[in-house]
Amino acid sequence: MSIRSSDSLCTVLFAAVLMMTICVSARSADSRSATFVFTSNLEGGFSPSVENQEKTDPVIATYRTVRREIRERGAIYYDLGNSLYPGVLSKYSFGSVMIDYFRYSGCRGTLVSSKDLMLGSDNLSYLSRSGKVTFLSANIHKNGQPMFIPYDIVQADGVKIGIIGVSSSASVVGIAEKKAYNVQLAQNIPSIESAIAQAKAAGADVIMLLSGMKTDELLEALNEFPEIGIVVSGGDNRGNLYGGSVGQMKMLDGRTVVFLPSLYGIYRMKCSFNGGVSVDEFTRIESDAPEYPDSDYRRFTGRVSRWKNHYRKDSKLVTV
Repeated sequence: MSIRSSDSLCTVLFAAVLMMTICVSARSADSRSATFVFTSNLEGGFSPSVENQEKTDPVIATYRTVRREIRERGAIYYDLGNSLYPGVLSKYSFGSVMIDYFRYSGCRGTLVSSKDLMLGSDNLSYLSRSGKVTFLSANIHKNGQPMFIPYDIVQADGVKIGIIGVSSSASVVGIAEKKAYNVQLAQNIPSIESAIAQAKAAGADVIMLLSGMKTDELLEALNEFPEIGIVVSGGDNRGNLYGGSVGQMKMLDGRTVVFLPSLYGIYRMKCSFNGGVSVDEFTRIESDAPEYPDSDYRRFTGRVSRWKNHYRKDSKLVTV
């Protein structure tokens, strides 16, 4: 083979390798994705009994399933609210037992919703300062400023996702709290606008809304803010529409609203990012994960047992 032929062959091979590299890089950029796991309306629903709790307690079963999703799929976990109330054990502990659940399950944030506020906004504010989970709400204000954290930033596959929480208008703050603490529900649009600006300033590439708003309110927000890539609706809005339940709603511009309709529901959502947000998978998961007795699981079930024993002891002291 001549030197010229050899040089030509090398040039062709180099070009082919370069094209393959470019194609692989393009596919990698196009295939950026994230898996989320969501819960909604857990209602602090621990069983009151310690006996056989690891097989019968619905919140412990939820914990195991959520941890499996995080462990096996690298899922990012958020809760859509109504998770602190009205369960007996959660009321007894003023929400602390559910904070233990959020802490040990790996929940990044929970949307403040109407039933959660039944524990009192001041108590929620105290729980939020524990740092064990982020309480998200851009539109519950105290003295004119957000009382909770308006947004969170989570990074997945090189994409920074701004997670903004918007509480439902059903999150009515009591008259006494309005007077004593100057707590109020602010207007949705200005609250979302401010949170989007803050999330973008923090480097968010994509905006996801965790919403308890009514469907017409969230549609108004989508029309107002094209920056919102996707809405996950749960807690106070479970997708009940015209007497039926809606799982997903697709906008004309391709953006998606997903609803979490079930009490004690666990949902997996896989998204891909390529100039927007595409929902590749959205499914409800059964609470059927087997025990995985790592140290966090043992600490969590130990703390739940202590709360139940305290509750049982104090219940016996109550006389009729």
